[in-house]
Amino acid sequence: MAKRKRPAAKAPAAKRPISSWLEPLLIACVLLAIFYPRIQNTSFHGDESWWIASSHHLEAFVAGRFDSPVWNESYDNLTQPQLSRYVIGIGRWVGGYAPRDLIRPWNFRLSDEENIARGNMPTSDLLWWSRLPNYILTTLCVLIAASFVSRSAGRLGGYILLTLFVFSTYFSTTLFRAMGETPLLTATMLAALAGSQAVASWKLAVTHKHRVSKRFLRPLIWFGIMGALCGLAGAAKLNGLSIILAGLVLSLLMLFPKASNVSQSELLRTIAFAWASLILAAVFTFVGLNPYLYPNPIGRTEKMVTTRLNDMERQQVSYAPAQISGSLIPRILFIGERVFYQCAALRFPGSLIINLLLCSVGLWFLLDAAWAWLRSSAGYGGSLVLLLIAFSASAPALLTPLDWDRYYLFPVFFSTVFIAVGFARIIYSLFEWTRRWRVSNGKTVESN
Repeated sequence: MAKRKRPAAKAPAAKRPISSWLEPLLIACVLLAIFYPRIQNTSFHGDESWWIASSHHLEAFVAGRFDSPVWNESYDNLTQPQLSRYVIGIGRWVGGYAPRDLIRPWNFRLSDEENIARGNMPTSDLLWWSRLPNYILTTLCVLIAASFVSRSAGRLGGYILLTLFVFSTYFSTTLFRAMGETPLLTATMLAALAGSQAVASWKLAVTHKHRVSKRFLRPLIWFGIMGALCGLAGAAKLNGLSIILAGLVLSLLMLFPKASNVSQSELLRTIAFAWASLILAAVFTFVGLNPYLYPNPIGRTEKMVTTRLNDMERQQVSYAPAQISGSLIPRILFIGERVFYQCAALRFPGSLIINLLLCSVGLWFLLDAAWAWLRSSAGYGGSLVLLLIAFSASAPALLTPLDWDRYYLFPVFFSTVFIAVGFARIIYSLFEWTRRWRVSNGKTVESN
């Protein structure tokens, strides 16, 4: 009898070098150590007491009490979605604080002394535990942003971004408070991460030999995950829903990478599935995390948006000095000064021009990298994702009628990312220019 051939032994999978996970782990530990004192040292904001007071929604949601009066129509449920309350609730629950231990919301019509006398001020321990989740999420956001910059503009860019975040007073106050900005930013950056995975897997799919239904399965899954994270951003704050536009445009741009073995009709059909997975996952997540919406998701979401807009109109009357001019040029100049000077990490006389220059260089480099990827799938597709997320997330903030620091979170965050990219690219260019000059100078001496 002929002997059966034994199947060839599979080559052992290549192990990832220790440095691939050791460096991010060390950076995370350093960031956690640097950020730790800021949990306690960040100044208190009256809105924190409102978020902490309404964090009892967590217990009703986890217990499945969807018929609880907690979900009845109220100012709390109409003005803000639920995720940020859950995040804060997890922190104070870990600290041993139950709903019976919570405070009442801050009353901005009263003085600080009157609010404290009425029990509207959280104790230092309750405030610390309520802020704890945002301390962890802030570290995660910085790591994700640094990974994007490192892959787009080199490791130096990633370290520049880390330095800017560590020394930024704006991020120290905005992201460590027990409010909704940090969960919103975290969900947004996770959506960007999922989008970059969708782009990378799409690039592999267009060169794969399997049937279309199989080879595009992974990117469709990643687009679905991205959609769920877009819904998560909306569940943190309503303006987070704007980033779903980035996912829709991103999937549509997948028509550009060269795919010689895939027909145009197959690509269009796959993009239609990507849109469906994005939208359905976003809607399911957004509605699923908010039992107030269950009886009528469309009608109640519309009512939330309307109430929030009316609330902002009321705030413009109550806080008239904080209004921003509606005229285009004065608004651009005013917001530009806020983003590139007053809230910027680099802040010193003349830094406005420097920040604008560095941001422009970084933006140009990322646009060039995104175009290169669209044209020939060359380089890192995450640059395209980062740009789409940055513009879709920042647009609502740039239309804000109120001059409140936290409303500039997305423009300040992504401008800081672009500044880090621009700073790194200028340094790399100088090094390259110096190297070429030395080489050419050496050749000249040699010929002589």
